Amino acid sequence: MIQKYKNINSKNYDFLWSVGGTSYFFTSIWLHPEFTKRDFVVCNVKEDHKLYISKKNRKILSLQGLNLIAKDFKSYEDKIKKSTQFTIKLFREIKKKDIDKMSNKQLAVDFKKTAKYAQKLFYDYFWTEYFCLDKVTEILEKGDQFYNLPLIKKNIEKMSKLKYEQRKYLNQTFYPGNIFEKYFEVIAKRLKLKKIYDYGYNELIDMLNGKKIKIPDRSIFVKGKFSGWKDIFGEEAKEIIKQLDIDVNVKEFKGQIGKEGYYKGRVKKIEFSSKTDFYKEIRKMRKGDVLVSGSTGPEMIKACHKAGAIVTDEGGITSHAATVSRELGIPCIIGTRIATKVLKDNDLVEVDANKGIVRKIK
Repeated sequence: MIQKYKNINSKNYDFLWSVGGTSYFFTSIWLHPEFTKRDFVVCNVKEDHKLYISKKNRKILSLQGLNLIAKDFKSYEDKIKKSTQFTIKLFREIKKKDIDKMSNKQLAVDFKKTAKYAQKLFYDYFWTEYFCLDKVTEILEKGDQFYNLPLIKKNIEKMSKLKYEQRKYLNQTFYPGNIFEKYFEVIAKRLKLKKIYDYGYNELIDMLNGKKIKIPDRSIFVKGKFSGWKDIFGEEAKEIIKQLDIDVNVKEFKGQIGKEGYYKGRVKKIEFSSKTDFYKEIRKMRKGDVLVSGSTGPEMIKACHKAGAIVTDEGGITSHAATVSRELGIPCIIGTRIATKVLKDNDLVEVDANKGIVRKIK
């Protein structure tokens, strides 16, 4: 154990999610101020990205999330609806741009504008994340009459729909065919970069403006508030990751109930990754399989319709998995943290969504 990092461990930090195919570039986009001003830890191992939050900060965020849902939701809703209309227009314009004719300085300005707007989308999306809604979930589960429950339920339903709509456009910054690909092609050619995804967006902008930048091996890195958001590499990074890892050598695990019910079936795991061929994986899925993933979204809607039950690593009451399972009337357990690490394709499992338990059957 490295003494100066001894407090960065699974006792003090909650695992939030894992996303495959997350490059250094993409990490630089979504690490906006709502993250960097708080106590989060980011770990990347060969583009397998994991996010953790301190237990103390999570409690603070849950109270802020409650305030948004119970008191300030209308202003948030209006802002997101207005932003969505602008996003639709902007993304259309980006796809039509002939950036090949721009000078390097013009390209730097245009690329920065696009990167900053993508970052704004993640900034707005932040408050839909499940770790911001712990207190809201607790109040609804207890039926706490101190609060205006009908209003909270109504706003949570609206938040779920807003989250789904926002996710559509966030996907266009991450998955193949994203809005950055045309920039990458031109920038990589001009700057003679073989691994453009290993650079942060600010580094690419600086290089377009003539600055020379040499980067280290970023195949493994850790950063967080504890490091002043500076990268930690090598053996130090590996040791921190080891301290944060949770035990996945289990046959039974718990999560939050997304939709009550009971189901027994075979697992079809679809990785939550930018490198996943969702069309191919969904075609492999059999009707009635238990869909297991880190998260679900618009890219997996057809898989959800095939599923007999849904189990995810992350998610809360506004998550796509919880929302769509309620619409489809199928059992769902979310926020298990470890489902994709414990289960593999064709495992026979019990999904007891009445108790929030997933159990492997021999």
